Amino acid sequence: MIGKRCKATTKNGQPCNFYALVGDEYCFVHSPTKGAERAAARKRGGLNRSTRHRGNPANIPKKVRSLTDVLLVLDYVLQETVGLENGINRSRALTSLAEAYIKALEVSALEERINVLEKAYQTRKETT
Repeated sequence: MIGKRCKATTKNGQPCNFYALVGDEYCFVHSPTKGAERAAARKRGGLNRSTRHRGNPANIPKKVRSLTDVLLVLDYVLQETVGLENGINRSRALTSLAEAYIKALEVSALEERINVLEKAYQTRKETT
């Protein structure tokens, strides 16, 4: 036996296309007696959709003031991004992260080279 249709109308004034619940004139979406169940279902759906943190937010510095801090932030973002659903947005984010790592590592290498040169210059200056 095919059930009867819900007697409610949608927001745009069209008749609801769902079937009415057994012993009710309305479907689950429109039934005035199912409000608490609908709220619980929405909550479960929202909770199940959320993504858990993969990185540890405690590792993120409160203020980014050094290259080490930048690398800590990038490490955290990488851990969070790798866990996302595979897709074009995730791929773009990973590509951007790779570029940010490259820039940070280049700056780090330049800083090291400058420090070595400054020490050599200072040593040479002191001996002359």
